[in-house]
Amino acid sequence: MSHVLPWLGKMFFYPLGNTPAISLTENLPPERKADALLIECGDPRHILYTIYSETTSATASCSPLLLLSFIDIISIARNTLLFTLLMDVDAEKRLYKIWNIFYHMMLDKHSLLLLINQCKKLVALAESMESWKQGPYSRIIIICNDYTLSELRRFWNLWLETASYDAVQTIHLKAIFRGGMQEGKRCCIRHALITSRAAGPLAPCATQTILDQFMAYWASGVTDSGSRNAQKADNVNPTFAFTSLGGGFTVHYETDPISGFHLAEIFAPCGPKSSGPLAISVSELVSAVRNQFYAWCKAFMTRTWSTSTSSASLVIRMYAGDALAFCQALRHMATDSAPVTPLMTAPWRCSVVQLDSTLYGKSAPRPAPVSFNVIETSNLIDHVGLINILIATVPLLRDSLSSALYTEALLPVRHSGILEYLCGDPSTMALLLGVIPSTYVSRYTTRPSGHEFATRGVSPSQHQERLSWKLVRNCSTIPRKGISFPPDQLAKVVLDVYTDIFDNEHTGKILDFLSLSTDLMPRRSRYHHYNRRTFPLLISLMRSRVQTDWHKVMSTFDALLHEDPNLGFGLNYHQEMSVHLYLEGVFTHDWFTGLHELHEITKSEIFRSWSRVPPVVNVVLIVPRCVVDEIQSDLSKAGTPALQCTLRTGSNQHMFGCLTASFGMINVTGRGENKSASITEDSAGLYGTSPMIVSFYVPSAGFMHLYTGTDVILCLRPTSVTISLERKLGWNLQLFSAALTDETHVQVLAQCPTPVNSSPIVALPNAGQSDQVNVEQLISVQMDKSCLRTQSLTACVDIADPIGQTALTNGATVTVEQVTLDQIRMNISKYQHLVDFPLPVDATNVKL
Repeated sequence: MSHVLPWLGKMFFYPLGNTPAISLTENLPPERKADALLIECGDPRHILYTIYSETTSATASCSPLLLLSFIDIISIARNTLLFTLLMDVDAEKRLYKIWNIFYHMMLDKHSLLLLINQCKKLVALAESMESWKQGPYSRIIIICNDYTLSELRRFWNLWLETASYDAVQTIHLKAIFRGGMQEGKRCCIRHALITSRAAGPLAPCATQTILDQFMAYWASGVTDSGSRNAQKADNVNPTFAFTSLGGGFTVHYETDPISGFHLAEIFAPCGPKSSGPLAISVSELVSAVRNQFYAWCKAFMTRTWSTSTSSASLVIRMYAGDALAFCQALRHMATDSAPVTPLMTAPWRCSVVQLDSTLYGKSAPRPAPVSFNVIETSNLIDHVGLINILIATVPLLRDSLSSALYTEALLPVRHSGILEYLCGDPSTMALLLGVIPSTYVSRYTTRPSGHEFATRGVSPSQHQERLSWKLVRNCSTIPRKGISFPPDQLAKVVLDVYTDIFDNEHTGKILDFLSLSTDLMPRRSRYHHYNRRTFPLLISLMRSRVQTDWHKVMSTFDALLHEDPNLGFGLNYHQEMSVHLYLEGVFTHDWFTGLHELHEITKSEIFRSWSRVPPVVNVVLIVPRCVVDEIQSDLSKAGTPALQCTLRTGSNQHMFGCLTASFGMINVTGRGENKSASITEDSAGLYGTSPMIVSFYVPSAGFMHLYTGTDVILCLRPTSVTISLERKLGWNLQLFSAALTDETHVQVLAQCPTPVNSSPIVALPNAGQSDQVNVEQLISVQMDKSCLRTQSLTACVDIADPIGQTALTNGATVTVEQVTLDQIRMNISKYQHLVDFPLPVDATNVKL
């Protein structure tokens, strides 16, 4: 995976969204079918509101709406529960209870009974994929694979089992919840300011009511504790009580049911006598929010009741797993059509992404979409980084001017915006990656943000930003690979991008960061998201768009990297980066060739029994359970620090941050290059009894030159967050170490371990492409002297029309005029020729 491996420390549960619902189809033409991919969007408010807005819009299209929801498993379980409740007969009469089930932390007995009965039904339907498909909900809700269905059933069953708790268990669970709710109340003031964003410019007027509502919610666990119709709610809502790491209270302290709704219309004055914002009580606020929810749900009911299996006017596909791996799997499906991939389902799991062959692949009767005209990523930037999001999603964005990728983030006030995470000049990165924020081109936005800055006096720490990314114009005259860069210039651009991605390794920036307090330190320096697989994947995406001598680009980049004295620390990861450059087909270093001769000369102890040594091998480190138990408490207190491994021989070391990890028992068979390993995963994970199994790729040539005494070390990646652990773990933050030759704890394999009873994992075909591509028209890019910004775009125009050729022969004057932002017209006497550019250009500065 292209994201660092975080320790399984305390992770908050986000059952509800904290931004107002949006229409996913707001920027699509009404006649266009929506194929939307939702990544880590938490609750289903966007889906419900999209259907509602289409139902109430005069220009809404009746064409099929296909929504693929990809989120954490516990959120999928909750969302599927909600959808199925709304699909049942007489759901409209139960909307009050349905709100309670989805939004309340404590439930009255009638709402709890409805929840338990629904779980019984869902557990039975989820017995197998076949039983789900035969059930009443499969015409709308499609489960993408067996893993997702089994995890859904596991959580529904956990909720169901709470109905059988004895008195001691019930009291214990309630005590945990009450204690957690008291902790949440401490953050009430800060939270009220976050939720007040939903009131837009009326936020200052809404803050007090929102604060009172939040206090009441976290005190009682319900939204309408002061209402006359409110029933006694003294039962823990089990849908808030379990996460993927187990039971207990981990609900995030800023969770508030009203955050996902539109509060401005509630506080806005109306009528000719209105003189200012309305004074709204807590009960009136909750009642208005409930009515919004009811309206959205009724629209969903109407849509589902009018949907048959054949018409498919609404399909919601559910998948649980790592966002980046799933997107890469979908990209693989578009070219290979095989529903099985070598990509791990999620961090700390050893199962691989395997989709339902009846939904994905050549044999599928109605294949599920693998490209999308709407991709919603919510605030995933905060969790995996913008570069990882672009790498994963841009190839999935459908080739259409109306397609859009949405990103959002909650940023510190001193932060200049999401584009700061882009790691390069926006125009240059747009040419290299193929997408650009629409506001960067148009210089305006339809989303007001003035109220964010108006409330800074009360909440000076953060502001929210949302960007819509559009494909760089792809006209018929600009082929897919119609962008060209000079290799030497592009090498410097690539180096600058690399430096920005790994800015926490730059000597000068490290000193600057250490001089700042933790609050002022840039977020991506405290929580770094990238490893050495990120960069090759980014280059691979660039290669799919840019025509140049890529071997020269990467050779020059490698030389510049070694010459820069500020990047010396990053060279500790150079072996790892070379491995992933090789695996992605981007660049092959010299040490990946001539391995047979080197093997014969060195007679390395590691490969003594190997007859053939592959260019890349997999190192497996088995960490005993006693070590895990010893370090677990200290690491969990530090949150989720990133893990990495180090190969150390004397004073020499090589670091590896692209790790695969799980808990389980490993079984090793065979010898030499035929040695293989399978893992029986411990379902209890961190809280089980099995050892931790960590693996990573290494260039085999490195082992051929190793001296005796090489150790394999599991350690933490140093950041400002890990400073507190240095006294306990030492300056190198070491967690466990074993000699490379210790076969009890270390194995060197030709392939990475596989889940037990599964086929060997075969790597995905790399995305590298030949540099020799016939392109009729190239847009040549020239950088400025610093190679930081795009200076000019040059189009070579071939005048093939006889009229234009005659006019040129007769010495006609060539003039140009601007047609659109990215198009100019060449006038040669009476002949006219349109020239398209991928970005806006200024015709007044054209040179012919």
